Amino acid sequence: MFYFLNNVVPPPSYDGMRAYNLGSRCYHDVLRLQETIFRKKIDRQMRYIRGDKSARLIPNVVLLVEHSSPVYTIGRRDTSNGIKAGCAAEVVKTRRGGGVTFHGPGQVTMYPIVNVQVLWKQCTASDKPRSPIEWFSSVLEQAMINVAGEYNIPAHRGRVGVWSDSWGDVAPRKMGFVGLQLGNWVSMHGAGLNVSNNCFTSTISLCARCRTKQRRL
Repeated sequence: MFYFLNNVVPPPSYDGMRAYNLGSRCYHDVLRLQETIFRKKIDRQMRYIRGDKSARLIPNVVLLVEHSSPVYTIGRRDTSNGIKAGCAAEVVKTRRGGGVTFHGPGQVTMYPIVNVQVLWKQCTASDKPRSPIEWFSSVLEQAMINVAGEYNIPAHRGRVGVWSDSWGDVAPRKMGFVGLQLGNWVSMHGAGLNVSNNCFTSTISLCARCRTKQRRL
């Protein structure tokens, strides 16, 4: 999941990149932590830009977590009509991009709280997208594709997110997703990759009218 670190050199003022493995955590606990870091990072950044050189910039932070209980998050593109009435999983409205996304045990979620514009400027790839947001979304997708490749699962970018390649008579299935929220070029929310969750049982099948086939590593 840290593929993009190989292609980006953060400026010295950002004191590098910090990654934290949070283990198995409740979605709300991690959301509160994200929001706290997000707000403080923007505040310090704006103070520094306005000339307060005593405002030490908060490093870019990446949180890795497995959410301990099933939850659906709804992005700005509200597609909550795809969630069945009486769903046992919690449903949470967020400010990220995208529609409805499932989180739960067996899925690795990565929350980068980083200055996307700074990282984009520091990227030396000659073919990088002109939009920092498009570039960062592509980087996160490529990270998941590379991880899948480590397990000999060919994957590609699909209609939305990362998909496994077709194999025999098995059609491509969705493995990963990206959904970001940005403020002053600082990101929160992020990317999720199905690792060992059973995507065909209980919570997903009972709660969502899924037209997208899911796959795990």
